[in-house]
Amino acid sequence: MLNNKVLKQIFENCHFTQAGKELTLSNYAEDAKNIYSRAPEIFKYCTPFGIAGRFLFNQNSCPILYHYLPWRNLKMIIQSGQFYIGHQDQMNDPWDRKYIYRIAEELLIEKGVSLVALNTFRKLSQRPIFDRYVWSFTANNHSFAMQNYGDTAIGMDVFDMIHYLTNKNDEFYIIKKIKEAPKLPVFPIKVCYNSEIHYEYANVAIGKFIDGLRHHDYLKMMFGVEAFDFYSMIFKRKILEEEQEYRFIISRPKLMKESWHTWDKKVNGGNKIIGEVTADNLKSIVINHRISENKNIQWDNAISKIQFFLKENGFLNTRVRKTVLPY
Repeated sequence: MLNNKVLKQIFENCHFTQAGKELTLSNYAEDAKNIYSRAPEIFKYCTPFGIAGRFLFNQNSCPILYHYLPWRNLKMIIQSGQFYIGHQDQMNDPWDRKYIYRIAEELLIEKGVSLVALNTFRKLSQRPIFDRYVWSFTANNHSFAMQNYGDTAIGMDVFDMIHYLTNKNDEFYIIKKIKEAPKLPVFPIKVCYNSEIHYEYANVAIGKFIDGLRHHDYLKMMFGVEAFDFYSMIFKRKILEEEQEYRFIISRPKLMKESWHTWDKKVNGGNKIIGEVTADNLKSIVINHRISENKNIQWDNAISKIQFFLKENGFLNTRVRKTVLPY
């Protein structure tokens, strides 16, 4: 039973989900209490701990999540047992980053800040403290919208993925011997499409930036700026709500050290973290009608061909089925 007054205030005032409460208690309860006690508004609106707590999803409610991709890419993933998790600056939709920063500039102009202040915000926004990597999924394995990303949807075990990514994150901090930056856990987030919430958070963060700038309080200013980097991982335009997107957010600090990098591998010029795909965590594959665009696989024989390929590579228990969508 929770009997700490400050934590109770955090959970209530910051609207933490049950998953947010559990992650806080198991990873950073003392840090959360210390920050909240000194600056409750900054904690709620400007720290990854406070922001994420409201949007973490319950793994029991969606034990399987789906990622859409082309069959040609899935073949390489199955053969290698690896999935590349992309950097936030290399997302498929460029609006993923731009959207919340457009809101930030809108609020800055609305509040009548000088051109110097506006340019200061822009410059600082281009130098985030963390590199963030995002593995995106959806709860919907029969989505018209998501078919644009590929002709297959892979169903992955959520508990297995979180366990693997958490261990990998812990190893990174140990191997790199990081002491200069806080260790952030892997955040399993449900994307928020509510523009009222977006403006609520953005308005407070912009206020902290402006206040810090006016009073030469660099720390407060950076809290305001850095908040938007994290918002861009969680807040998306309402028009995309059908995607029902879930994300695993991995944060690695940028440190000015020789030969320092946060990625595992360079792929086609992009920075990637390597995820693991195994016979245990790849639970199912759902194919949609776009599979017929592949010259080697037709709709009528798609399941048998894919099952044969899976068995050749040791994926004996992965279920393959067709979408229920009519086209």
